[in-house]
Amino acid sequence: ADPLPYRDADGNEIPALRVLPHQPLLLTGFLHQIGNLETTLVFNHRKLTEQVFQAILGGQWQVAEQQLTNLTYIFAKYRIGEGEELLEEYQMFLSLSDDAVTRTVP
Repeated sequence: ADPLPYRDADGNEIPALRVLPHQPLLLTGFLHQIGNLETTLVFNHRKLTEQVFQAILGGQWQVAEQQLTNLTYIFAKYRIGEGEELLEEYQMFLSLSDDAVTRTVP
């Protein structure tokens, strides 16, 4: 990606790459851990609540589809109590995406 202009606090224009580093869904712990999941798993709430929504609004259909079909993402959304929001994300994706394809399990 080519750097885009960025203005610092003093108004100086600086070329900058605005690519964020990888952000995991799970900050600490492992999904396969046995025990009290409430204390062993720490989820990246911001990624879980914003990434798909922002990807859909930005027309990044592949990013949204990758997350919406990722079992870790689905588990994490339900685990943080956002099952209803997950269903809303599916509905939003299907209603706005030109590339959305309804997939069926064979």
